[in-house]
Amino acid sequence: LLKHSIINWAAEAGKREYVLGGGFEPGDGIYRYKLAFAPDGAVPFYTGTRILDEARYQALAARADALRPAGGGRGGYFPAYR
Repeated sequence: LLKHSIINWAAEAGKREYVLGGGFEPGDGIYRYKLAFAPDGAVPFYTGTRILDEARYQALAARADALRPAGGGRGGYFPAYR
């Protein structure tokens, strides 16, 4: 319902695209679900990966690692503290 409302608002505001992001890997269930909202297909998008404060970033990543269950690695995601 929320996505539907956002899409309606965006259309009324003259917006042409609404990026829901991708899935875990190309073609997975999450991606296919999100793609169902795109009658004209996926829209390319980019995300930033700049680190402005390396020391603080590493501290956050270390704290996140300490809170993860054993064997629950980062999975290659950015930011590492996610």
